[in-house]
Amino acid sequence: MIAYFVAKDGIQILCECIKNNSCADVTRHGIAILFDIMKYNNETALQAKMISFREGLHDILVESMNDYPEDKEISMMCQQILGGVKTLVPQ
Repeated sequence: MIAYFVAKDGIQILCECIKNNSCADVTRHGIAILFDIMKYNNETALQAKMISFREGLHDILVESMNDYPEDKEISMMCQQILGGVKTLVPQ
């Protein structure tokens, strides 16, 4: 499933949707998809992670937390992704 999503430029589209919307629900669901992908450690998931970093993952997450500080789900997922960034980048 992740391979199909990556092949169809889903990561880029998802990042653009998160960046360019004014709806907490869209942001929450987009971050939830990224959050789920970040849990995997196979080659396709690694490719998805690298694409998301190139798309500005850090800025997207920080901006989302700042835009929706009252949404605890967004904040928690963003903090967990940001906290796990050290383990997501291959050595």
